[in-house]
Amino acid sequence: YQRRVRGVEGGVFLVAASTWFLFPESPRFLLENKGDVVAAQEALTRFARLYGGTYHPEKSELVASNMGATTSSLKDGARDFLTYPALRLQLCLQLWQWIVIAFLYYGFNFGWSKLGSNLFLSYLFAGLAEIVAANLAWFSQDVFGRKRTIIATFFLAGISFLVAIAPVEFGAQRVLTMQQLMSLVGSTMVSLCWGTMYLYVNEQSPTNHRGKITSLCSVFARFGSFAGPQASLMFDWNKTFTFIFFACLSLSCGMFMFGLPETRGKKSHNSARDVQDEADEGVGCW
Repeated sequence: YQRRVRGVEGGVFLVAASTWFLFPESPRFLLENKGDVVAAQEALTRFARLYGGTYHPEKSELVASNMGATTSSLKDGARDFLTYPALRLQLCLQLWQWIVIAFLYYGFNFGWSKLGSNLFLSYLFAGLAEIVAANLAWFSQDVFGRKRTIIATFFLAGISFLVAIAPVEFGAQRVLTMQQLMSLVGSTMVSLCWGTMYLYVNEQSPTNHRGKITSLCSVFARFGSFAGPQASLMFDWNKTFTFIFFACLSLSCGMFMFGLPETRGKKSHNSARDVQDEADEGVGCW
């Protein structure tokens, strides 16, 4: 049985990996690292074709000059985080949010056995909630914006964790409790938020630091994912305290989100200086 499961898993990953051959190389990499403008033009043309758009090659010289101006060494990149307080604050807020969101996500994924009487039904509903969250993220981030979606999910998750403390049961056979219902709502909001955060951080980060910032966020999320399964053990100790703790973490991230800018419909920043200029104008970070 285990061999069959591993075989299916391996097949799925191989199919997923093969799809990367459909995508062209990064135009930025071709311009900055290879200096190949022609290859960059071809990559942009392929990207436009994949997404049903049209690329005009006559604009490639402008793209090359703009992107080339953002090239920075590792030393220059570190200096930007020390020089521009808005970029530094933005990074710190993002890192905290990613730690918390990973902590909550894995805390629930490893804790459903402690929140319901039927292990299989608990994980079944948790899986369905993931599907709902993925579709809501796709809809909400485009209709309401990335920032509003993230703020709403953090606050709704926090409120649901607090409501979960109420000792309420539903049905004559007590098949459902307020704790289970609100945990499901909260975990759905956490999943929805994490799906939006991937897009938001990429759009928010300046071009010459996008790779560094997204990588750092992913690294710090690992700390949350390591701690999350251990946090699920807190449900055995004191569920009321655990839900209050989860709520405080979620609400703190929602509050910090007010200090970050909206990215929907806006051009991504090209440099750290652009981030600082926007903050000086009263947009974005405090």
